[in-house]
Amino acid sequence: MRYISNYSEFEQTNEGLKTWLSTFLLMANLGLVPLNVKSANAQTKRDFVESQPQDKVDAAKFISFLNTYGFRKSLDQVWEEFKQSDPSVTSSFEQVQKYINQDGKVYRIDQKYKVQDFAGVDMNKFTPENWMTDMGSFIPDSLEPRINNFISDYEQKTSIEIGIVTVNNLDGNDIFDYSQDQFERLGVGKKGADNGILIVFSMEDRKSRIHTGRGMEEFLTDAQCRRLLDNVVKPYFKKEEYFDGTMALLQSIREELGDEAFENKVEWMKEKKAKDEKEFQQRMGNFTDFLFTAFMALIVLGPIAYGIYRLRRYLNDKEEARKIKEKLLKDIDTYLAQSKSLKSSLPKETGTGSEQLEGYLSKLKEQIEGIDLERKITNTDEQYRKVLKDFNSLAVSQIKIYEDRKSKLLSKIEDVKKIDDITSNTYSQINRAISAYQSVKDFGYSTSKPSDITELEKAAKIATDAKSLLDANKIDQAIRKYDEYQSTTTAIVSTGAAAIAMLSSIKSAKSRVEKANDIVDDAISNMDRYSKWGRQSERDNVMGIVSKMLPTISGTDFLGLEKKLTSILDAIEGVTRKWKGRKEDEEQEERRKREEDRRRRREEEEEEDRRRRSSYSSSSSYSSSSSDSGSSWGGFGGGDSGGGGASSGW
Repeated sequence: MRYISNYSEFEQTNEGLKTWLSTFLLMANLGLVPLNVKSANAQTKRDFVESQPQDKVDAAKFISFLNTYGFRKSLDQVWEEFKQSDPSVTSSFEQVQKYINQDGKVYRIDQKYKVQDFAGVDMNKFTPENWMTDMGSFIPDSLEPRINNFISDYEQKTSIEIGIVTVNNLDGNDIFDYSQDQFERLGVGKKGADNGILIVFSMEDRKSRIHTGRGMEEFLTDAQCRRLLDNVVKPYFKKEEYFDGTMALLQSIREELGDEAFENKVEWMKEKKAKDEKEFQQRMGNFTDFLFTAFMALIVLGPIAYGIYRLRRYLNDKEEARKIKEKLLKDIDTYLAQSKSLKSSLPKETGTGSEQLEGYLSKLKEQIEGIDLERKITNTDEQYRKVLKDFNSLAVSQIKIYEDRKSKLLSKIEDVKKIDDITSNTYSQINRAISAYQSVKDFGYSTSKPSDITELEKAAKIATDAKSLLDANKIDQAIRKYDEYQSTTTAIVSTGAAAIAMLSSIKSAKSRVEKANDIVDDAISNMDRYSKWGRQSERDNVMGIVSKMLPTISGTDFLGLEKKLTSILDAIEGVTRKWKGRKEDEEQEERRKREEDRRRRREEEEEEDRRRRSSYSSSSSYSSSSSDSGSSWGGFGGGDSGGGGASSGW
């Protein structure tokens, strides 16, 4: 009685005590007693038993009865025999039925399967204990039996083996390479038949793959695998419904392959191939006859057909050249009209060059009109069609250059027209700069004077001259004056911007200096939030700096005083970071200890679970919650894969 350390003293107790004790032992062996209750004293164990609902206690007894005697009748029939064997049972079958779960040939009671710890298990070298190895924690442990039982039933009917491997991530590997390596290592499928299917899911990579054995490639093609992943798996997995998606995939694979034994499928495929080969040979005989007939017809009719082809090509080429010529001439007329329009839209001085362009276009038009299209089309004539296209490209590029020049000139003219507005804005900026310069001076600092009245008058004179030149239609001179104005005012505004920036810095420093005490108090308060992780000597040191430097923050040199304030805050922040770092280190250590404690408890529960469930394999460094399947799974059969299948994502 390993759960009752002082069990011997209860040997002399009355029957009432022995009743709860036997119930406790029964529930403990079924995995229904928490670990902390197992290790508690006798009173706690008794309290636990008495807190359980009667129908759950009766269900535990019934489960034990089922697994002990191995009845193959229906549950309700076994229930009647069970009630006759134990008069103390008071619940009805309907009340206990809700607790009963079947895991292969083993019955269990409302069991919450433990979350298994795969830490330290090599995803490339794991030892499977069942059809599914869920290292990626896709499936709740309580639902794994349904997946394993489904695969087991299908394997018994068809001999086809389906393995499922899930991982957290592929560690940078390609899912094809990982699937191929694991398929070969595990040997999914029967040896010789190679009728295995390996399904791989990667959680963080959001990737999936169906990998087929050599013998399966004709029955489950790459295209079918891709369709199943995209149409069945992806919709479920995008909604994080991993169990439903996995079951739907297994059911779909079963529908694709059917329930017939695999050897019958192979025999059917052999017969089909033989029939297809026979039909192919027959079709090839018919096709040979067709080729001979076609060859004879070609000898007789070939010259006539070639002559028709050459005539059609001649007529088509001639028509194409005619269309090209017509389009070029139409384009040239358009360009000439554009050139004249450009010339008339600009002042006289800016129209230079349009006559040359018009002359070029006119000459180009004459050259095109002189091309004789009535000559016989030859390979040499195809070259002149290329010349026509080159003429066309050249004309277009010349027009574009002219339009770009016109656009820039018009833009400059618009700038000169707006020079009054630009001048007004410049004056406003200069006035702000002068005001800032005076304020900086009032604070006791010096900076370059942004301008004087002479410079401002000079800029105004240049602007007036530019406007007058534009009004006189002297475009080029007006633009040059405008550029001179821009150069003069830019230098003035740039100098003024420095004064404005310096004034802003002084005002900001003044505001911080005036609030120095409050700012330092806030920084100290933030530091003291982590005082639990600090040392008194560290606090004394930083407070010494504060008491020494804070009283010196007084006067009107705000920029200099702000530097002192920054030094104080840096000292406080340095201690704050140090204390906060210790806090984070301590919390991290606490998390590590909690995780270690949880891992230890899981290992203890797993060890207890392995001892209790004798059908589990002990060869692996981890345990699967669902290794008790109805097939008494003993490993994959040694199948081989040629790399068939498909990959996808979700």
